[in-house]
Amino acid sequence: MALEKWYLGAFVLMSIASAAVGVSPDSAAKPGCDHALVHSAPPYIFRRTLRQYWEELGNEFPRHLGRLPPGAVWLDSGAGLGLATAQMHETEDPLFARGKAFTRVPLRTIAVSREHFSHLSDFSTSVRDAISRGAHRIIEGQPVESLSIADFGPCDLITDVFGPASYTDDLSSLFNHYYRLLAPGGHALIRLSRNTQIETPHGQFELLSWVRYQWKLPNFEVSDERLLILSRPSSGAPPHFPRLEKVPAAADAPVTYPPSRLFRETSSPGF
Repeated sequence: MALEKWYLGAFVLMSIASAAVGVSPDSAAKPGCDHALVHSAPPYIFRRTLRQYWEELGNEFPRHLGRLPPGAVWLDSGAGLGLATAQMHETEDPLFARGKAFTRVPLRTIAVSREHFSHLSDFSTSVRDAISRGAHRIIEGQPVESLSIADFGPCDLITDVFGPASYTDDLSSLFNHYYRLLAPGGHALIRLSRNTQIETPHGQFELLSWVRYQWKLPNFEVSDERLLILSRPSSGAPPHFPRLEKVPAAADAPVTYPPSRLFRETSSPGF
């Protein structure tokens, strides 16, 4: 009896704690879910919406999205709660910004998150219907690097908004992987923080400046000094991206979202 009372008390306490953050007791115990992190981190880390994607990626986002034909695949890498891709399946137009309505087309959308967070999202009936039809897919608990075209087919658009590219220790391999996931003619829109630096024999450069002025890499375009666009042409050899080595951070380095990182050029190619 004492043990039963203990279990009952534990369940009640878990229910109260879960209600405080808006989740069920079952989901509170789900492996890989860090509720404290979700609710303490800045909103753009996990709760990024279509409106915020437009703000962060600029006009390149609706321009590329609007060019996609019906049935094209949009993969959101590091999707957090997966709100942006889910909003593409809402019954009503999900985004109004700068006085222009966002034009939707019927896409296949994929939200990839390293954590288990989808159960925190209160999806509408239309989004749940899209999931049941296979038009929207959520891949949780896996890094995007572990996925391949065999899992969902080639992608016409990849977005990474303060996602893996802002956290990985191996930028070269990640960019290589995005290139492999793209369909011919596809693009990856990568929003990076300005606290990623590249150390070279000629000095230290912010990552986007390094791509634009130091290497002038083919298949890479820098837009508005904040957005990196990786393109896969319909034909031709893959780009030659130099290998970058992560420099370990100091033990007393402050914690930031996304983290400050320093990479060093090496002589071996990344592709």
